[in-house]
Amino acid sequence: SALTAPAIYDAVIAYMARALPAFGIEDPRSGDYSHQHRKNAAVFTAWSYVYRNRAGAPELYQLGEKLIDLEDAFRKWRFAHLATVSRVIGANAGTGGSTGLRYLQAAANQLFEHPMYPELWDVRSEMFSRPQEFDLTAAGYASQ
Repeated sequence: SALTAPAIYDAVIAYMARALPAFGIEDPRSGDYSHQHRKNAAVFTAWSYVYRNRAGAPELYQLGEKLIDLEDAFRKWRFAHLATVSRVIGANAGTGGSTGLRYLQAAANQLFEHPMYPELWDVRSEMFSRPQEFDLTAAGYASQ
């Protein structure tokens, strides 16, 4: 099923593992896809390199930007859907017995708390913070 199949980001990480072997990224295609992507320090470090050296890996930089565009479009759709549901059914139960508006609000907020491409968002935070302010462990990356 689609829930246990590789996601777009799994293919991107596999490509990065081949394109940037010096970062030690493990190819995720042999993994278990039934779980949400977990932050990976090697992937974060590789994205940080790509964003700081755009001319050295322009295709990866553009790919990263397209992933951010995709997530941004999904967030906008989710919030537009939330607004539409609010207008149509108010605070009533949703279809299929969901809690309706509360469920959709939680789902929309989850995209900010747990983004689809966490390393790409963290690179933005890291690039615009002072070096001593961005802590990989505090950002949710396991020490390796």
